[in-house]
Amino acid sequence: LVLALPALEIHDGHPSSIEGTIEVRQLHLAQPAADLGSYQLQLAPDPSQRIVTGQLRDLDGPLAVNGRVQLQRNGSYDINGSVAPRPTATADLTRALDTFLPPADSQGQHSFSLAGTL
Repeated sequence: LVLALPALEIHDGHPSSIEGTIEVRQLHLAQPAADLGSYQLQLAPDPSQRIVTGQLRDLDGPLAVNGRVQLQRNGSYDINGSVAPRPTATADLTRALDTFLPPADSQGQHSFSLAGTL
């Protein structure tokens, strides 16, 4: 895990402003064993809407990932994006995408969406 956050403000126990980059490198799944690659989240405040926005992307590995993150001042978040297996993805990893995510589009990308509160 690499954190490069030159600006971070906390308000009422939640991040109210974040600027910088978070990288997760060489992510590994234990069961079933699989290397998932490395990922980056680039964060920037959006003062006009009082939120933090972020771009999520893969840096390498068996999954092509592209997404968008929004973090509200109250700690709620929304993550939306797409993921597709690369030719290096194992059969188990490809099956997991097919099982747990909506069907792939014509380019082989599965959409995903997560929402919650920190």
